Amino acid sequence: MINEDHEIVAIGGTVILGKNAGPRKQNDVKRELFTEIFKRFPEQNFHWLGGSSNLLIEFPFFSTNSSGWLQGRRKHQIYTFDSETNSTRISKHWSKEECLSYNVRVLASLEK
Repeated sequence: MINEDHEIVAIGGTVILGKNAGPRKQNDVKRELFTEIFKRFPEQNFHWLGGSSNLLIEFPFFSTNSSGWLQGRRKHQIYTFDSETNSTRISKHWSKEECLSYNVRVLASLEK
């Protein structure tokens, strides 16, 4: 696909990638894959299908999409992307609507 000179190439199938490694190691498996992809094709624009982890800010993705923002409503899960931590956590002190709203604001703030 790269040789066909597409403006953007999508990377999919990574949502479950590394699940066998366990939650703490799952991003390590994805990180290894993305490191190799961006090393081989540094000039290509990549769109990450299903990307909503701290890997968003570790790699120069052209664009991404995810339904991860809905996790606030589903299970009070919120995203934290700051200088101290890049992770998710459960916030039982907020309503599901507050968690959802927070996730939308945080993920939208990552746009350039």
